[in-house]
Amino acid sequence: MAAVQYTNRKGQVYFLHQGKTKTGKPKYYFSMKTGSNLVQTIPDGYEVYENANGQVFLIKEQPKVITDDERLLIERRLGRIRGGEKL
Repeated sequence: MAAVQYTNRKGQVYFLHQGKTKTGKPKYYFSMKTGSNLVQTIPDGYEVYENANGQVFLIKEQPKVITDDERLLIERRLGRIRGGEKL
């Protein structure tokens, strides 16, 4: 099984590593280096986040502000507006 890797918007490849906190709990971080402690799958309840500078992090999943259905409706409406249709 391959390690988790993520390519950011700049084309840089990051690999997910696992370490431990001082209290022994697992911590996860991305690094451009391969090596020991590579993670094979993204842990449940976490997602990859990339900031505006292209830095990559593993964060706890954020609750959705809008539902998938609402998002689809908005995208359809914006598509009509871009196509020249009036509201």
